[in-house]
Amino acid sequence: MSRAIPEWISKTDDEAIPVRVRLRTFQNFKGVCHSQA
Repeated sequence: MSRAIPEWISKTDDEAIPVRVRLRTFQNFKGVCHSQA
């Protein structure tokens, strides 16, 4: 089974997470930030 959206993997450990990935994660957890859990 393939993924609906391609998995994002950074080229280096220092690379920032793209806004599109952060937004998708935020929406998947119904607007609850990981730091509030």
